[in-house]
Amino acid sequence: MPSTLLDLASTLVSTDNRGDWRAYEWLVVVGAIVAFAMAWAIGANDVANSFGTTVGAKTITLWQACLIAAVFEFVGAVALGGE
Repeated sequence: MPSTLLDLASTLVSTDNRGDWRAYEWLVVVGAIVAFAMAWAIGANDVANSFGTTVGAKTITLWQACLIAAVFEFVGAVALGGE
């Protein structure tokens, strides 16, 4: 395992290791987990921004806001999330 970022970069571009990408599969897995966590946090922040004033004004309850947000976040992700 390379000890510094420079060693990692030189290992990736060296000609003798071009076919050995399996050693870096953990990087893809960690990247996917971090991306999922960031998307979750951004979505939670958007929901809090959109429903905060409504719940604060006691127009709907917190439970109703969570239910509405869950339904529409799911529908939006399924309908508009990919091609």
